[in-house]
This record gives sequence, C-alpha cells and structure tokens, in this order.
Amino acid sequence: MRPLLIPTSTAQPHYLENSVALAILALFDRFPELAGFAVDDRKEGSGEEALAAPLAIGDMRFHVPVRGDKLADIRWGLRDALAELVRERPAALLMLSGRTYNRTLHQLLDTRGLRAQGGQQ
Repeated sequence: MRPLLIPTSTAQPHYLENSVALAILALFDRFPELAGFAVDDRKEGSGEEALAAPLAIGDMRFHVPVRGDKLADIRWGLRDALAELVRERPAALLMLSGRTYNRTLHQLLDTRGLRAQGGQQ
C-alpha cells in the first residue's frame, strides 16, 4: 500500500487506498480501547455467511483490559464495518487481507500527511 500524500481529514475517498485508511482510522476512533488487530480471509463458512463477512478479525490488542461482551462487540463491529467496506469496494478485500493494523502507525501516517500538505517539518 502506498503512503497517503494528503491528510486523511481531506483524503479523497474515491481512491481505494484512502477509503481503506479512512475506514481503519474510523474504527480506531469508534473503539478507543483498541490498540491493533489483524485481518485474514475468511476460510471457513460458505454461502451467505462468507459473502456477508469475507474477512475474519484476529489477534486484537487493547490499551486496557477488555472482556466478555465488550470483546465480542468490538470483534463484530470491526468485522461488520470492514465487510461493509468490501461490499462497497470489492477491491478492498485484497488490501485488507493478511494485514495487521496498529493505532500508533495509522495516527503517525495521518500526522505525516498533515505535515506534507502544510509543508512543515
């Protein structure tokens, strides 16, 4: 994936890379306790379930302890949001699969984009 050249706050969503980056940043905003997560192709399941959620969420990490129903809510929230992105932009499946997403890295990319646009060092 190529780095963003503009900040995500003004990113053009018609570029696939920007759509993916905006979706990931939105997930970290939605789940503030989430530090990172991995995305894999859904290998199990068939039929409507595999089409509804073509991605599996794994290896979630948190800044604070999360258990029980909250853990399940976050996992399903991630899966559903990414499945919606894939339904809207099928090519995103290849970009999302097999990757790990980390809150610190995505915040850094957003900051670098802001600096690049403003010409600051």
